[in-house]
Amino acid sequence: MAPSFHMIKVAIITSIAGSFHFGYNLVLTNPSQEAFLDFMNQTFAKHFDHGLSDSTLQNIWSFVVAILFLGALAGSFSIRLIADFMGRKNGLFVSIGAGIIAAGMSILSKFIAVFELYVASRIVMGWSVAVSLGLSALFLSEASPRENRGAIGMMTGTCVQLGTVIGSVIAMPQIFGNDNLWWAIYATEIGIMIVFGICLLFFPESPGFLIQKGKRERAISSIAYFYQCDSEKALLFLEEIIEEQKSSKKKFTMMDCIRKESLRSKAFIGVVVTFAMSFSGVAVINAFAFEILRNTGLTQLEASLANDGISVVSMVGFKHLNMRRGK
Repeated sequence: MAPSFHMIKVAIITSIAGSFHFGYNLVLTNPSQEAFLDFMNQTFAKHFDHGLSDSTLQNIWSFVVAILFLGALAGSFSIRLIADFMGRKNGLFVSIGAGIIAAGMSILSKFIAVFELYVASRIVMGWSVAVSLGLSALFLSEASPRENRGAIGMMTGTCVQLGTVIGSVIAMPQIFGNDNLWWAIYATEIGIMIVFGICLLFFPESPGFLIQKGKRERAISSIAYFYQCDSEKALLFLEEIIEEQKSSKKKFTMMDCIRKESLRSKAFIGVVVTFAMSFSGVAVINAFAFEILRNTGLTQLEASLANDGISVVSMVGFKHLNMRRGK
């Protein structure tokens, strides 16, 4: 059964407010790297009366690129706490707020010439995008009808890829990825966060969270909104969700995953898939593709367009493989 237009609209708005920014921040430092290196060198020259060598700049910049994931690691440990304490929707607002603060810090660092502030903004942004990615997926999973969860869940990954495409284009040296305008990359992101954050205000909290908190009437209203049904049908769906939650209430520890054969095989598959994805080289491509392409002899414009092409192929390929070959 195909998702309704209403549910697709909810999925698009939620994913652009959430998971989109993970992809956007993953690649924005790639085509605009030279502008950031110049900014870093000028800042150090201003503070210490001399610039840095190219090799030192590259080493520091590699650390700055990677530090986004340090914030993301902290964010990943925060998802469950925020989701259970504040709710899925309010948690998204917290992550969006943190993202706006981080982007504002990046813009401010440009105008007061403090590179250290930019480094701090990367950590905060990493935390924000990790929480947004996790909560947007959780929100959509709980808000969508059971038969549509697979299709709706794909929107999270699709918008991550869309973020890489938009980020690659916006950060081109010919657009905003240059010495004078790189701050506009973050100003654009703030605009996207505000617009889609406002749209989120019109959605109710996810039914799953409301049921957990014992807010039955609000849960029925939420189901009626997301499922586009009347109160009687919403009540039936409510009972289904309650049964689902009861069946999935049992929690397993890490030691359970090692001791129990039924869990061990599933955990092993998860570990293998995660390691394969993590060490596939995709992080290097996202972070340094522009520089690699430039080193092959391409001009700045050619490398920028080729980098955009990589992002487009990644997004289209993701959609095609999921539809044709399955997960």
